[in-house]
This record gives sequence, structure tokens and C-alpha cells, in this order.
Amino acid sequence: MLIVIQQNIVSPDGKAGLQAGNLVVIEDQGARSLQQYPMEFIRVR
Repeated sequence: MLIVIQQNIVSPDGKAGLQAGNLVVIEDQGARSLQQYPMEFIRVR
């Protein structure tokens, strides 16, 4: 089974946002991410 975990990060005033998703496969042994690129966030001022 495949699922997408997708956060919807929104600024406090609700005027800006970001959707960051990760595709995950669920197997008998557990879950594993299919994302190949490392995900990290930086603060932009």
C-alpha cells in the first residue's frame, strides 16, 4: 500500500503556505519512504 504524508505549513497570518509531501510504502516489515532527496527547511526573512 502507498500513502502520501503531506503537511500543509501556513504562515501565522494565513497569507503564505507550503505543501511538502512524502510518498511512503507500507509493507509487512513496516513503512519506508520512497523520497530520494533529503528534505529540510530553512527560514527565509
